[in-house]
Amino acid sequence: MSNQIHSTAIISKETQLGDNIKIGPYSVIMGKVTIGDGCDIKHHVNIQGTTSIGKNCQIWHSASVGGDPQDLKYKGKDTKLTIGDNCIIRELVTIHRGTELGGFISSIGDNCFLMHGCHVAHDCQLGNNVIMAAFVHLGGHVTVGNHVTLGGFSLIIPHAMIGDYSMTGAATYLRMDLAPFVIATGAYKPNAWQINSVRLDRLDYSKEDIKIAADIFTIYFKQNFTSDQALAKIKQEYGSHHFGEVFLNFVTNSRLGILR
Repeated sequence: MSNQIHSTAIISKETQLGDNIKIGPYSVIMGKVTIGDGCDIKHHVNIQGTTSIGKNCQIWHSASVGGDPQDLKYKGKDTKLTIGDNCIIRELVTIHRGTELGGFISSIGDNCFLMHGCHVAHDCQLGNNVIMAAFVHLGGHVTVGNHVTLGGFSLIIPHAMIGDYSMTGAATYLRMDLAPFVIATGAYKPNAWQINSVRLDRLDYSKEDIKIAADIFTIYFKQNFTSDQALAKIKQEYGSHHFGEVFLNFVTNSRLGILR
């Protein structure tokens, strides 16, 4: 099927379009932009730079995608942004390209949903199936795992890591790394509250798997162990289980320390 491009849209000659794409009134697409099949670009959208957008994505009005990094160290080098398939990017979302320090690229995985007013800064790496509720702001170099939910108005400081299956409550101010399958809450003094059992259940993990996640949480966060002692116990009891492997790998590679 042919593309439907409004007469007022501005598209550079460098842009590469797939098939069955809609581009609405007054949208501006400039630079080495690639847009996959079936995408729906609403009106007044700005896409720029070396930006690759996968198939069947929606980008809503007043979103700005692929802009220059807001980083004083950025000196104009050609950096990239990649967005996977089936993503929904709602109104007023801003997503910036990477910097040289961050490997020249920002990336968003498949099936991600970024709600109204979210900001994804330079060099962020988002996994698959990430949900960001309204006005979540990610500082530069933030890493977000798979199946993560970030509650509205959550603020994530630069270089933070957020593990798979985890979640933040509304208005959480995350200043440390958030371990996998853990829910964090709190605006001023956030803490690791409990496991994200609802998310795990919806992903069809068994009751036994969810119990193992709860046991890992109890060992690391609730019992009177040092971090090293807790990790040793988790490795001994659950090191061969998927959740044990994910948790141990994440904590071992933490950049800012684990929120407890």
